[in-house]
This record gives sequence, structure tokens and C-alpha cells, in this order.
Amino acid sequence: MTRVTFFSVLLVHVLLYGLSTQDRGALRTLPNDGGDISCSGDLVCEQSEMWCSPGDIEAAMTPVLVPSDLRVETVKKCHNDNCSLCVQVTVEISAAFLTEHNEELGSGDCDYDFDENYDSEYDEEEESTEITAVNVYLKLNNSNNGSLLCANLIIAPPTLSCYAMKVSLPLSAVPPTNSSSSTVVGSVAYNCIKVSPGAEMNITSYSYPRYTKILSISHEVPGCAKLNPLDNIWVCGAPVLDFVNKSNETSVGIVNGTNSRKARVWVFYNYKKNTTHSDKTLIGENRHYIPQSDIVPCMCIQAWYSDLVDAVRTMMCPFRNYSKDLILDKSKLEVQINGFDVYIFNAPCKVTAEASLCWKSGNPPRCREIPNTRTEVVSQVRNRIEGLKVLHPSLCVQVSVKGKVLHTECLNASVRREFQNEALLCLIENGRCKTLFNTTHQPNIVAYLEEKLVGDAVSEHCLKVLSSAKQNISVCSVDKFMRSRWTWSRVLCLLVVACLLLIILLRIEDLKKWLKSVTAEKPLDEIFKNRRVLILYSPDNAAYEELVRVFALSLKVELKLDVILDQWDRTEMARVGPLPWYEKQKSAVFEKGGLIILLFSEGARERYTAWIEQRAEQVVESDPYGSFGAILNCVYPDFLKGRAKGRYLVASFGSNNNVVPDPFGLPPIYTLPLNLLKLLPELAGDNRKILWRKQAKRLSVKISNSLQEPLKACQKIMNRQTLISQDGGELAKSPRFDENVAVELQPLV
Repeated sequence: MTRVTFFSVLLVHVLLYGLSTQDRGALRTLPNDGGDISCSGDLVCEQSEMWCSPGDIEAAMTPVLVPSDLRVETVKKCHNDNCSLCVQVTVEISAAFLTEHNEELGSGDCDYDFDENYDSEYDEEEESTEITAVNVYLKLNNSNNGSLLCANLIIAPPTLSCYAMKVSLPLSAVPPTNSSSSTVVGSVAYNCIKVSPGAEMNITSYSYPRYTKILSISHEVPGCAKLNPLDNIWVCGAPVLDFVNKSNETSVGIVNGTNSRKARVWVFYNYKKNTTHSDKTLIGENRHYIPQSDIVPCMCIQAWYSDLVDAVRTMMCPFRNYSKDLILDKSKLEVQINGFDVYIFNAPCKVTAEASLCWKSGNPPRCREIPNTRTEVVSQVRNRIEGLKVLHPSLCVQVSVKGKVLHTECLNASVRREFQNEALLCLIENGRCKTLFNTTHQPNIVAYLEEKLVGDAVSEHCLKVLSSAKQNISVCSVDKFMRSRWTWSRVLCLLVVACLLLIILLRIEDLKKWLKSVTAEKPLDEIFKNRRVLILYSPDNAAYEELVRVFALSLKVELKLDVILDQWDRTEMARVGPLPWYEKQKSAVFEKGGLIILLFSEGARERYTAWIEQRAEQVVESDPYGSFGAILNCVYPDFLKGRAKGRYLVASFGSNNNVVPDPFGLPPIYTLPLNLLKLLPELAGDNRKILWRKQAKRLSVKISNSLQEPLKACQKIMNRQTLISQDGGELAKSPRFDENVAVELQPLV
């Protein structure tokens, strides 16, 4: 950059922004002794009241006061170092129609009668609210009023109330003029309308009765303003958030964001202090995305301009109506054993739950609540376990909400449980031991153990784990008591086994029925499991399409398969296109472990040849519903890369297997309906072992019979086309493909 260019840029910067960034945005300060209204020239003004109604334009018969210009400025008003942001509205007043009827004014005053129904009480709360639009207009008292011209200047927010000023001017103070044009006689200013940074205002001015057109001006309050020049505190408007919440996307951005301003977006939980979900700085049209899985009802968003000190913040909590189950799903229980013995129920939002101690035992383990230990807990509040003596691994804390257990954490889960199956938890009440139902022993054994455990618990032979004012809890081993009862238990088990064998011998007939049920044929729903099957083919002619339809319908009805055929979904195919439709169906079939049956015919082989020869060109398929070119683009890469095994079945109708091209001949080729008996086990997949041969033969006969009529009709058309071709001296091909064949081509994957 040359020296001349550098100083030119510097000069422009100084003219636009000043020599110091500290002065940028400085506002003019209103004098402390100034009132709400002020006048210039010979105008006299005082505060008044009236309705805000402009009315229609009328013809002036005498000299009148009219607004001729309107100016608006953002200023500040300070009191004891406390400054507020204001808008000063200045209306230039002119005297009009001066050369006519001056002698008719006579003498009088400026009194004006207003509507008795007008409510003159001033609402201070309305003054503090942000004013989005202001109307300023003048009203002339046209009565015979002597040598004074009188007007009422009104400033009104968009409400029924308004703030008015009565303005008067001696006629003698009007400068003499020889023309009928208006003459400026002074101005009236309403000094302070309180506003917020960034507010937009539409201000109008007119007289009542109105003699001239309405004056209008739009004013935008600066987004940031430096109110106190002695420090670096700026007052700024908060950025406006653009919030998008859809089923698959939740994001926030800044409305009309620019690359010159950085906005900080803070996503947090309003219940957990200083807990941040995410914190990001946005520039321009950048957006901050919130994962759907992280959303909870108490999640809120704040945004502010990060380059400003003490910036105003925008806050919104858009998820308040979300289900509270989201909070419970994201909650957790933390047990801290570090000399304080506390547990904390953590959740992103405030949740009230019930916590209790429980004893975990059995196989599979089950935690049973200990009576008289339930208490109410609030999330994020530390709760202490009173009277804990020993960190037994089976003693746990359990948290539930509305009877549903959410979390269970044991006090010392890292330690192996001792006596897991041979220990009972005793509640010591009045010197007696009461066992909980945490044992798998029979009731008579439990009663026996209760008697034995009383002595051990009272004599402190048991391990005391908890001692509180309500109760004492001890763990007692029952191993020594069970040894003496083991022999009787073994005899009892042997007796039960002998009884079972006797019952089986006496119920031979029932055994035979059971064996018969095992060897019986399985239902088709159990064999084929409603397996998804996609049938792909070349639409050679109407008869061949009918044959394919009957074949698909037979598989659907007779075998209970979930069959997909383009003829049944042509509306959707026409909407999205053949290739996307086939790709979608192919993915759905493979995701559910289904199969694709690829049917080849003379027309399919010829279409494949044309597709190979013209694969470098992009040709539009003439058939919008069954584009075989789209089919080839879907399946050809799988056969080319050896991924067809277990996914595809290749078949053809009739007895000619030469219609199958080489790349598709690697899997076994099934000739239909001749090889239906071999095809059915492949359709059954992993359940082929429960498909009995007799059952498969019966099903194949049903399907074969349904194919006879459409197969004959298709063969007649093929024979007729062959005869026509021979008589015409052409090759017997159907359908005929020449150099203009239309095949949908897509790039090979």
C-alpha cells in the first residue's frame, strides 16, 4: 500500500469514526434544568391534554399554525450520574395563510374545551415501556381568539392516552411577508421520550383541524450507546434470536447478524447454577445446533454481544412444555463415600424424588427396600446417610419417582459381596431380629432361621451396618444353621424328582401328544417370518408383467412373504423416479435380512446388452415405471464385486437359462416353475430346517398351478412375435432393440 493510499484511508476512518473509539456512540446530554417541553422564537408552550385524532384536511379561513418540518434525535438525560436513553422530537412551526382575513381575528385567549370523557390521568408505566411508534400533531383553536394564534402539540405512543402541549404565538410576532406562503416562527420540542437501545419509531406530525399533509419520519435508536463519558460502560440492545425447532433439527442464530459483530450464545440449565450445556460465538449467519437427545424442559438460551461490557442479554426458554420424562432419562445417582457418606441425585432440571436404603441379594440380584428409610430428596442436593457403620456391598441407595425405580447404587459396589446367598438382613426392633424377604428359602426354613438369628443379633455376633434413632440393621450369616438342614433338603429334592418321573410314566399318552406336536408342520408365519422379498424384472410386454404379478402375489399369499413389486407402488415410483425408488427398496430389504429375486427374460438380456454397449452415454428410459436400466445400476455392482451371495436369487420363466448374462450366472439359476421346490428353502433362509419337504412340495404345487395360465399367455405372445419376425425376414427377438434403444443409464458404482 502506498503512503498516499494509507493516509487517505486513515482520513476516511477519522471522519467516520473519530480519532478514538471511546467517543463512538457518544450522545448529547440534555440540560439538568430543562423541562419536558421547550419552545423557541416567540412561541409560548405549556403542557396540556387532548385526544389523539388527526381528522381530515380542512380549508383555513384565517392564519393558522402548522407543522412544517420534523426532526428526531437520540439524546441522554442524566440525574446524579444516572443516565437514561431518550428521543427528542422537535417540530418546526410555521404560520400559514397570513395575507387573508388578518383583520377578522379580533381579541381573545387560547382556552380550549376538550371532550369531557377524555381520561387525563398519566400512566407512568406506559412511559417506561419501549415506544415503538409516536404520533406528533398540532391542533388549532379556530375560535375568535384576539391577537393570538394557538395550537396544541401532541406526542402519543400507540395507545389511547397522549401527551399534549398548548402552544401560542402573538400575531404581531409573525414576520411581515408579501406572499401567501408559510413563514417559520419557531419550534416546539418534547425533550425526553424514554426508549430502549435498538428501538424503531415512526413519528408523524399534523395539525387539528388539519390544513396540510401529514409529516412523517422514521427513527432508529442506536443499538449501543455510551451514556457515561467518564467510564467505559455501554448500554446496548440485545441481539434477536432466530430459533428453529423441528423434529430433526434444533438451532439458534442471530437475526440480521453481520461479520463485524460477534454474538455469544450460551445454552444452559436454568435450575443448575453455572451449569453450561454449550457456549459458542456466532458471526454473521452462523447457527448453533443443539442435539435433540440433549433437550430437557429447563434448558434455556442467552445471547449477547461479546465485544461489549455489561451488554444486554436476550433470554428464552423454549422447551418448557417438553415432557418431564426427558429429565428422568438423563438423571443419575452418585454415591460418595469419603468420610461424609453422602449421595446426590443429579438431574439437568429440578426434580423431587424419593430415596431409600435397600438390600441387594439373590440370583438374579434384587434390591428390597429397607422399611423406615424412605425420604424425599431434591436433585442437586447432598443427602447424608446417618448412622452408617460398615460399607457392606449389598447395602444400596435406591431412588424412585412416582413408584418407578430410576437408579440403584450400592455403597461399596467394588467390593465382592460376602455371603451373597447365605446372609440375611435383620432389622433390630425391641431386641428382636426381623428378616426381610431377601431369601429364596422356603417359609418353614425362614421361620427356623428367624429364631436362630435372634440370639446372634442380640449377642452382636452379626455385622452391624447401620445404627440410627429409628432402627438398627445387621447382617447375619446363616451358613452354620443351614449345614444341619442340608441332608433333609437333599432327600426332599430326590423325592420331588421321583414324583416327576412317576407322573411321566403314568402320562404316556400325553407324552405321545407332545411328540406329535413337535413333529407337526410349522405355520408359514413361523417358517418364513414375513420375510421381505423384492422382485426385479424387465417389462417386456403386458403378458410378461401379468406373469410376474401372479408370481409375486403367490409368494405373498401362499408363503406369507412381504413382497415388494414396482407394479404395486408405481405412484411413488413416478414421484421419486425409478433409480431412487429401487435404491430405497434395496436398502430396506438388506436391512431386514430379505432377498432380491432377479428375473431374466429375452427382453432383459437384450436390455442388458444395450446397457453395456451404451454405458458411457446418458440415455433417458422410455418406461417411467419399470426402468430396467435403473435396476441394472442398483444390482450390477453387487454381482461385479461378489456381494450377491445370500442376497440375490436369479431365476427365469420357461426352460431357457441362456437368457441370464454371464455376470449374473454365478449364483444358482432357478427355472420357474420347474425349480420351485428348490427355491422355497432359499426363501425360508435360516428356517429351512423346519420346512418339511412334504410341506414344501405342497406349496410349490399351489404356486405352479397359479402360474400355468399367465405362463401360457406369455408363451403365445412370444410365439406370435417369432412368426411375425420370420415372415418379415427379421430376427425373432422380443422386444426388438435397435440402435435407438432407450435405456436409463447411470454411472456404475
